[in-house]
Amino acid sequence: MSRKIGLQLWSIKQDLEKDFKAGLKRVAQLGYDGVEFAGYYGIEAPKMKELLQEYGLEVAGVHHNVDELDQNLEAIMAYNRVLENRDIVCAWAPTESYEQVQESIRKLQKAAAVLRENGFRLHYHNHSHEFVQYDGEYAIDIMAKAVEGMKAEVDTYWVWNAGVDVCAYLEKRREDITLVHIKDGTKEVRTAVGEGIVDIQSILDKSAEIGAQWLIVEDESEPGGLDSVARGIRNLKEKFTVR
Repeated sequence: MSRKIGLQLWSIKQDLEKDFKAGLKRVAQLGYDGVEFAGYYGIEAPKMKELLQEYGLEVAGVHHNVDELDQNLEAIMAYNRVLENRDIVCAWAPTESYEQVQESIRKLQKAAAVLRENGFRLHYHNHSHEFVQYDGEYAIDIMAKAVEGMKAEVDTYWVWNAGVDVCAYLEKRREDITLVHIKDGTKEVRTAVGEGIVDIQSILDKSAEIGAQWLIVEDESEPGGLDSVARGIRNLKEKFTVR
């Protein structure tokens, strides 16, 4: 079957700040199956659910940083119960020292246990900084081993940017992966999907092989926005094979 294609809404935050409803409608028109939140733009959960249903969009997940999960977890769960979303993603945690890794683990362990008890799943979304090594092991792998049940949302661009073989890492974490971020660029800049030098087709093939549920487009190009994510999904469907 073809993977579901979602959009990380951070990609169009400026458009959503101007007119959230129009931006969400455009995402649906472009052919995305769902969205991943990075903020709720002041919209109450029942209204957000109504908008998603109006435009036929599913929720692929929501992003919160480690401190938000540590301090506001009850509110996060309450909002997402209304959306009927069970996938909560830690979008960022510090790993610049081994002490920071251990502090991040403590917060993630606490959040994961509460989420699990309440029917949610915790995922971790990487950047490149989690591929720093301590005693020969990546910080991200140290965290994954220490936090029971934590799934992986692999941001493939940042794995590649860190100098790690993306497909090999997807294989390594295949039992943990439900969500895969598809992002493109060069080492210096990010682009719309299909306009950089990342080997997108190999990543798509591997994502299908390991059974990832969602391919989530994230566009951090400049100026980015709706025009860029429109090119991204068009490129995905015309330049590559998504299965």
